[in-house]
Amino acid sequence: MRYEWGEYAFDGGVTVECPSADVLRWLVMPDLMSRWIAGLDAVTLIDSQPDVVGARTRLDYGGGARSPGTFHGEVVELSDQVLVRCYRPAFGQDKYERTVRYDLRAIGAATALRCSVQTRLLGVPAVLRRLPQRNEQVHLNRSLERLRSLAGGRQQLPLLRRIRDSGLQSQPL
Repeated sequence: MRYEWGEYAFDGGVTVECPSADVLRWLVMPDLMSRWIAGLDAVTLIDSQPDVVGARTRLDYGGGARSPGTFHGEVVELSDQVLVRCYRPAFGQDKYERTVRYDLRAIGAATALRCSVQTRLLGVPAVLRRLPQRNEQVHLNRSLERLRSLAGGRQQLPLLRRIRDSGLQSQPL
């Protein structure tokens, strides 16, 4: 039996009220990533500094029914304006690959942040590839809003927002 790769992509963006160097820290530092990515339990640095090309991390999501499990990420491109990280699940690595690209652009003292996500799946019918996209788009938008709030100076997210985000289908970002 021959399987073909299927792909889908989506993106989102926010303006964060802080310099792009600070936003970049929120995108690469494990302790900060676990605060803004909705549904993420922990980020563990595997074998390198977090802010270099080749840095590898492990993302662990809760064990609930909607949990995606554990993913390994690797920084494949990093500059002052761009971060690209590739993710593969801890299981079935040859069947799923996700590339997440962050583009940062300074706007005075603020930063325009654009996140583009491209996912490749092997052996999944096209109709099933389309199903998760809406939920994943909602997760991306909410996570970016969390990043905007926290990186912009808010110490903690409001309780109502945390409750609302708890039911989201989690994903690696």
